[in-house]
Amino acid sequence: MYDDLINQEKDTIPLELITKTESVDARTHISKAIQMLEKYPALIVNNGKEYYGIFDSRSISKSGAELKFQKNQTVEKYTTKVDPAVRKTTINELISYFYSSRIKALPFSDNKKIIGVLDRNTLLKMLLSFKMLEGIKVNEIMSSPVIAIDKNASLSQAMAAMEEKRINRILVMDGKTLQGMLTYFGLIQRYSDINERLPEFETKSYNPSGISISEIIEKNPKTIDSEDELTNATRKLANNNISSLIVVDKKQRPVGILTVSDILENLIARMKIEENRIFLTGFDKDTREFEPEIKEELKDFVSTIEKTRAQKVDYLMLHLKKVKGKLYDIKIKVAIKKEGILSAHITDFMLERTLKEAIDTLKKNVLKEKEKLITMKKKTSIESE
Repeated sequence: MYDDLINQEKDTIPLELITKTESVDARTHISKAIQMLEKYPALIVNNGKEYYGIFDSRSISKSGAELKFQKNQTVEKYTTKVDPAVRKTTINELISYFYSSRIKALPFSDNKKIIGVLDRNTLLKMLLSFKMLEGIKVNEIMSSPVIAIDKNASLSQAMAAMEEKRINRILVMDGKTLQGMLTYFGLIQRYSDINERLPEFETKSYNPSGISISEIIEKNPKTIDSEDELTNATRKLANNNISSLIVVDKKQRPVGILTVSDILENLIARMKIEENRIFLTGFDKDTREFEPEIKEELKDFVSTIEKTRAQKVDYLMLHLKKVKGKLYDIKIKVAIKKEGILSAHITDFMLERTLKEAIDTLKKNVLKEKEKLITMKKKTSIESE
């Protein structure tokens, strides 16, 4: 039945795929909106009688919010402004909209009226139905290296690590054994209530509340083998209504993370791969003038990597955004043929410095991966003798 619906026309979205949701006013209190997300993938936000935008779990993390809100804090500040999809929105346009906005559900308009949302899980099922993800292994597009913290760490240490790396999730380890995962939105749900706030951090390494992350982690998070097919991973994401899978090796050790954004990013790159290998997103009217210069720097970087690694770079993607109106946040990923994706994430006050540090960090990660592969090859060679 589902496949019959989405196979009707690749450029027409059947109304049966639209999910009903609730609408809230932009003046709705943030804590009420967060509670509503337990039932809906996203909320439609209106300003009076006019459509204003979308609110979902990613809206909060994208805004750089802390784990406490003012008593009069409304949902308006955390609303993502995005144009609605319509019946004639194509699958390629949907991929681009979801990737560029980083939202979990796209508002859907029929006859100029918002009637619901097209959620991200539905998009994943559409991609599977259209056979757009076949012939790809998980380790070809996963993000690495893995960012992890020890199970005995305090909550303040985990939050400091997530803030420093600009990530929404962090793995929790007991030595080489995966214990669970801590997510930003999970913490928001737990501690954002007006009467139950996360205590202020006195320092980056000391949490006065004494909360251990082992008490609050998401245990038994979903995993996927690094050699598994991307189609199986995508199906697992959609069926479990989750945003990420921990990628493990044959010994069940974490070697990467696969997110929905990774999948969409790979699709966008393959759509444009023939015309270009370097893709820039997130630039606005204040930063667009720097695009050509940044692109030239990235071309030089790709050339250097290919000479150093003797491996072809499939594509490089850089996403730029402003955080809190004054910080430049750069996330850069490079896909190296047969070796997967390596990334770096840097935030700073100066765009030029942020870009330089992001490229330098990514270069170091690439060289580390090269050294790791050389060590593994030597070990395999010794074992086979």
